Amino acid sequence: MNCEWREKADLYVDNELEPAARQEVARHLLTCAECAAVVMDQHEFKKTVRVAGRRFSAPPELYAAVRKQVHPRESVSPWWKRGLANGVFASDGRSCLLSLLPAEGK
Repeated sequence: MNCEWREKADLYVDNELEPAARQEVARHLLTCAECAAVVMDQHEFKKTVRVAGRRFSAPPELYAAVRKQVHPRESVSPWWKRGLANGVFASDGRSCLLSLLPAEGK
């Protein structure tokens, strides 16, 4: 396609134009068969992808792998778990120390 409006046609399909520019492209589409065909093809493609997205889903392994790459720090144990574990060990240590002290009244 050689039309200078091609990029604006893409933006038109994605609804990324200001209202005035959108109206201008809409008027152009009435006179340019090439751009009108491109817009129609893109609308059909978006519809196909949308329908396929409802019909097919990624396997759980792929979902987990992508999530791990997008959020790599989630696999690291949160600070509060480490703090909780340290607190448990510390309280066990205090219990051990208290058991070594002589009981009152003996």
